[in-house]
Amino acid sequence: MPPTFWHHALSMATHLLNILPSKVLDYLSPTQILYQSDPSYSDLRVFGCLCFPLFPSTTINKLQERSSPCAYLGPAPNHRGSKCYDMSSGKIIICRHVRFVETEFPFSKLHKTTPTNYDFLSDNINPAICMLFLRI
Repeated sequence: MPPTFWHHALSMATHLLNILPSKVLDYLSPTQILYQSDPSYSDLRVFGCLCFPLFPSTTINKLQERSSPCAYLGPAPNHRGSKCYDMSSGKIIICRHVRFVETEFPFSKLHKTTPTNYDFLSDNINPAICMLFLRI
């Protein structure tokens, strides 16, 4: 994910910390202590994966697409649903009805990583230099 979405990743990490049990809290989660109910793990998804939110039928006409490819940004903080980033419009969509493809990541195709060069780890070191370091 690009750095502009890192605050969404931080929000997702905070959500995970709040629902996971802690040894300090006698293996209870902060959510269990605060709300006196067990947290649900069924809605957990992979951050940044490809998703398709269903657009409400009241906002589109019958010839428009019902969904578009988006990137998953985590659960919505104040709503029941998921935050999805629509890459074509640049908007964040909050929707309850979302299909996830957790093995594909749309930003991995846009941002290529540069291969790292590890030539400095080769064994082609001059023995005289090694002896110099051993004397020190």
